[in-house]
Amino acid sequence: MMDRKNVQVILFVKEASIQILLLKRMKDKGGFWQPISGGVETGEELVDAVKREVYEETGISEIKQILDLKYSFHFEAEKDGQIMQMTDHCFGMEIKEKVCIKLSDEHEKYIWCSVEEAKKHITWEFSIAAIQRLVEAIGH
Repeated sequence: MMDRKNVQVILFVKEASIQILLLKRMKDKGGFWQPISGGVETGEELVDAVKREVYEETGISEIKQILDLKYSFHFEAEKDGQIMQMTDHCFGMEIKEKVCIKLSDEHEKYIWCSVEEAKKHITWEFSIAAIQRLVEAIGH
């Protein structure tokens, strides 16, 4: 069994209300909606992993701020035929304005949506909790 550290990033813009970016995974990778997420590389700081994953999954490199949501969760998953103990560390990332997203080969679609819409699209309780932490952190 292996351990893996991940980051989960709730990318958002502040308009009249918060707008959150969600990505839809390719069908062969689960076909579900999610925030930006990915593994932390060996020796990589969490904040550096946040920036790298956002760039790899969206093409976005200009950011306003990164917020440590001080929330993490643990789960077990199979990856490449091996059971892994996963820990996801959650962050918020604000960008200046909604932009077109350059999707990676992991995702087939993206949407910008309200907090309420995001909670309807996401089925994983931990991600919904991370979104709620973001809302509390920015007081919106």
